[in-house]
Amino acid sequence: MARQLSNPVYLASPEKGVDGRGILTGARAPLMTDGRIGDFWLDSRTDQQKLYGPKNAGAWPDLGFIKGNRGWTPVFAAVADGVRRVQQVVDWQGGEGPKPATGKYVGATGLVDAIGDALDIRGPEGPEMVIDALDAGGDTATYDTLVPAADVGDDNVRRPLKEMFSPGGSLIFKTLADAQAATVPARIDRVFINELDGFRVRVDSEPADGGKHRSADRFLSDEQGTDSANGGWWGDLADVGPTRISTAAQAALDIASARVAAAVEYPVVTGANFTASSDVQVLLSTSDPNSYWHFGSMVYEPAKNRLHWMFRSAAVHTAIESQILYMFSDDGGATLWSYDGDGDLVSGPSAILASPAGRDYRDVCLGITPTGDILAIYTDLPIGGGATPIRRLRSRDSGKTWQSESVIYTHSSTGARAYGRIKVIPGEGKSRMAFTMYRTDTNDVRLWVSDDMGETWSMGAAIFSGSAENETEVAFWGNVGVAIGRKNAGGMSCAITQDYGATWTKLTDVLGSVTADVAPTVDIVRDPYGTVWVVLGVCSRANDTMRWFSGTLKDVLANGGDGFDSYFDSATDMAATSGYHVPQRLPSGEWVVLEVKEDNSGGRVLRLRRMQIEKSVMMARKWTPRLVSGSTLAAPGNEATYSSQFGRYDRLGDLIRFDGYLQIATKGTLEDTNNVRLTMPGPGVPSGSQLVLRATAHIAHFSNGNLPANNYLSGAMALNGQGTLALYRTGQTGSTAMVATEINATFAVRFSGSYYAAVTN
Repeated sequence: MARQLSNPVYLASPEKGVDGRGILTGARAPLMTDGRIGDFWLDSRTDQQKLYGPKNAGAWPDLGFIKGNRGWTPVFAAVADGVRRVQQVVDWQGGEGPKPATGKYVGATGLVDAIGDALDIRGPEGPEMVIDALDAGGDTATYDTLVPAADVGDDNVRRPLKEMFSPGGSLIFKTLADAQAATVPARIDRVFINELDGFRVRVDSEPADGGKHRSADRFLSDEQGTDSANGGWWGDLADVGPTRISTAAQAALDIASARVAAAVEYPVVTGANFTASSDVQVLLSTSDPNSYWHFGSMVYEPAKNRLHWMFRSAAVHTAIESQILYMFSDDGGATLWSYDGDGDLVSGPSAILASPAGRDYRDVCLGITPTGDILAIYTDLPIGGGATPIRRLRSRDSGKTWQSESVIYTHSSTGARAYGRIKVIPGEGKSRMAFTMYRTDTNDVRLWVSDDMGETWSMGAAIFSGSAENETEVAFWGNVGVAIGRKNAGGMSCAITQDYGATWTKLTDVLGSVTADVAPTVDIVRDPYGTVWVVLGVCSRANDTMRWFSGTLKDVLANGGDGFDSYFDSATDMAATSGYHVPQRLPSGEWVVLEVKEDNSGGRVLRLRRMQIEKSVMMARKWTPRLVSGSTLAAPGNEATYSSQFGRYDRLGDLIRFDGYLQIATKGTLEDTNNVRLTMPGPGVPSGSQLVLRATAHIAHFSNGNLPANNYLSGAMALNGQGTLALYRTGQTGSTAMVATEINATFAVRFSGSYYAAVTN
């Protein structure tokens, strides 16, 4: 049965009803002219999101926020309470609105006011190992000697040394005195002494001279037992090298000789210890001429195998409002990630800072503290002039969130710039963080240091003062350090420190650096053979290249920029305003380099280039061989003229291997009655007649000689301590040193040889 309405009212014609309430929206609060009585209004601004209504004749009632503030995350610190250790809330981070109060402690069920109610986070004390009750050992410890050890769940056990150390490995000592006082197990045949920055090997008697020491044990080499008269002696690796690595040295020499003999066109190597690689990963690219990515930095986080990048992004190269972008990769650059404002992963870079109007955020410096925090320091440049703050960011969670920026220094004008990666200075009992800041108004470059993992910073010593250097980076190896600074007038300056950066001495400019070289980076690394190298990278805008210089730390400390005696170009398309690259050496020995390519015709590219340290760690260097005669090397009037000269030498520890080719144009003023000699390469050209008898050269090919019948050019051998090798001819009556009358005007020769640079007898 159909339902009937009660009290129906019949209308003569249709009538329109009153509209219902509506919900309006806009990016602001409502005005009285908006909407009608009874409507609601939603303020769509992300930082507001309020609801108003229903509207009445006099107002829009404010119903409050419909989205709450982001919650706060506590920052804890460990606090001592007698023997207990408890956690206290010292700060809050990541939230919105007023911060909660600090100072409370973590109890069993939540935060508590009294420290006595806090939960002890220190575990119970472990059992004591009774060391004093053990008998003192003698000096005959071996890898089978048992030592006490404490294992979790199985305390106070004994284990042989060979389970606790690598048999046959090397030991590291801080000082020579430590090495002399040590009883070194018989299976250890090599030690490294930090104070001497070199290896020593066990020998069977006291070395006649050279670097040596005697340890407290009396073991002979190769586990031959003990000898109270001759045991315990150690000698520098270079001094005993010919007997220790003769097989490897001969193999290296054979390879070098075969390489020269088989060469059709000899390749001139200008390199360092890198080989160029086609493994180049493009991280970001654009053809937009109004998009610049530069003034950035990179750091490697070992705990996560993560590369972090942070860099400036703006519409022009400098002096415009900008952003600081951040991204990271856990697979060497194959995929790029960052975090959004809610802490969620997003693909590609994200802006973590945007400069306000009239400011340019630039010159990002990145570093990682020994505790694993990521530090970022950048310049807050006023575009129209004024004071320049240098600011700091910190991430304690591998880049997911960044603590509020803090000012570490404010310069009175626009003349201050932060530069370079944040480095660690290993010190006595502590590690210091350091970066450089240059000031264009005072023309000085200073080291800035932190003793509290980057929390506070102080101005340190002047590296360069009044010399018009600007961009400067430092690297440290124990107490010694090297600084390379870009000169306003062109080229690169070099300064060194031997007291952890407290004072600096400026030495000669970097050999081969030119006016348009920019953005120096410097690293100090040790190769597997114990040689410590300084590696310098610059963008050479004059040549459109990424250029890498190298030199041993010993040479750079002694000779400054002249110690960099070779270079290698890893990229040849770094046009226009390219530069501001950042290298990072990974634990595997691979180098990754962030290259910033800026082509003013419209190309902008961030790319990651991988480079390998060569397997033999040879440092191939340019060298120009010469043909001389006379009683002294290169005295006036005793040298040929040349139509072609080239050569190279490689360094494997202290073994110097060389090969080369020369062809003379004329005999010049070579003396007919004196020996014709080839010059030897350096560094470490030997001196002393006994020493250089160890240096010889193999003749791979020669032409245009004027030898007696039935004679041939047989080789070259050192005659004296002047760094030369005399040419020898061999016939039926034996070998004879050659003189200038026995070569023609177009004489040519290819050769290879070797010697030990550090041998002194």
